[in-house]
Amino acid sequence: MKRVFTFRVDKKLLSVIIEPCQEDRSKNLTGRYEIKMELLIGILIVAAFMDMRHYKIPNWCIAPGMAAGLFLSWQQGAEVLLVVLVQTALIFAVFYPFYLMGGIGAGDVKLFMLLGCYLEQHKLMVCIGIAMMLAGAAALVRIICSKECRQHVKEVLCYVYKMLRTGAMTDDMPLKSRAAVIRLAVPVLCSTLLCMGGVL
Repeated sequence: MKRVFTFRVDKKLLSVIIEPCQEDRSKNLTGRYEIKMELLIGILIVAAFMDMRHYKIPNWCIAPGMAAGLFLSWQQGAEVLLVVLVQTALIFAVFYPFYLMGGIGAGDVKLFMLLGCYLEQHKLMVCIGIAMMLAGAAALVRIICSKECRQHVKEVLCYVYKMLRTGAMTDDMPLKSRAAVIRLAVPVLCSTLLCMGGVL
């Protein structure tokens, strides 16, 4: 005669065991997210100060911040880290040509890559979009007020048109002009604060 053993699971007891674990995990994820955002804002404040004062965002400001962002992403899982690496690489691929043409500085490209190490895809796109709009408004004012800036913009547009027509980058790329460079550290900081504050 075969004996059949049955087990009954007390749902109330199971919920008592599982729910606290889920709450602890949720608290840990929330705590890590807050740490990431506080760290990001701190780095952006330093970057904005250096950009306004020295027209340069130093590597000692960006590199450790990117490393910390990647480490915190790795703690969230391999999939999260992979997504962060991919979006950071895409940011570099998109904005590096603008650096080559003198439209933005190398520090600005690294600044966007820094955002890619901390923000989710949706918030990242919103922050970059708002930052570019703010920077565009500032650039428009500069174009109106600066003859050197207007001349540089004209040269860049002519070069872009020629590149699109021929399909190749040539050696007659416009020289970089400090007066025409758009400094993005402050717009990036402002857009990130707006995004983190729930305004956007």
